[in-house]
Amino acid sequence: MSTIQSGMLIALGFLAASLIGLLLLPAFWSRAVRLTTRRMRDTMPLTELEIAADRDKIRAEYAIKMHKLETLVEQVRLAGARQQIDINRRDARINVLEAEQERLGSLLEEAQNARRVLEQTITERLPKVEGRLTEAKKVLHARDREIAELARKVEAQAAALAEAEVAAARRGMARLGIVFRWRQSAQGRTRATQGAVGRSDTGCGRL
Repeated sequence: MSTIQSGMLIALGFLAASLIGLLLLPAFWSRAVRLTTRRMRDTMPLTELEIAADRDKIRAEYAIKMHKLETLVEQVRLAGARQQIDINRRDARINVLEAEQERLGSLLEEAQNARRVLEQTITERLPKVEGRLTEAKKVLHARDREIAELARKVEAQAAALAEAEVAAARRGMARLGIVFRWRQSAQGRTRATQGAVGRSDTGCGRL
């Protein structure tokens, strides 16, 4: 029961407040209309001078806004021109880089082709070069053996020549000894003959 009574009391209070509001609404509405009308009268010009001044003010504000808008448009145009210049520079730089890339690509392709040709040439000629190198090594080895054999022969000939020279020297010395002894014996005989002749001459003188 208390809940129903409380609900009824709340409903009665709401209805009473609504009724009071409906009674006071025309007074509030009339006051709002008066205030709005007064405010509009205060803002609206009443004389031609005020109307001209208001028109001049509107024109001045419009001129200021147009000047700001033109300034903004000019700034936008200058920014667009600068951006276009930057774009042109970037495009020129891109063109230069693309040309450089093409040149480097061409050089790289030429280098790769030259490398392939060189590798192919080396692959084709390497066995021949290795064969020639092997033959050259064989020839050098044979020449080394020949040179060693010639060196041994030269040493043997030098040794034989030295022995021959020693034998010849010995034979010469022997011959010199024989000649020396023969000269001594000849000198002895000559002296003996001279002594005998001297003695004969002495005997003849005595006779």
